[in-house]
Amino acid sequence: IAGMFAEPVMGAGGVIVPPDGYFRMIQPVLQRYGIPLVADEVICGFGRTGHLWGAQAVGLRPDIIVASKSMS
Repeated sequence: IAGMFAEPVMGAGGVIVPPDGYFRMIQPVLQRYGIPLVADEVICGFGRTGHLWGAQAVGLRPDIIVASKSMS
């Protein structure tokens, strides 16, 4: 597995927040197998959740952050 891409807050499905503890449960599994976690911050990055990154709002510690269009 090359990596897991996750949106801290899913925008395409109607602003869906993952259940409490979801990322706390999945992240140790990814770390155990050396799978990088990529946070897609296009929708919720740059303060849109009250934190600089949406990952901070849900307790996520990504290896890579994708900000893309929200930077322009």
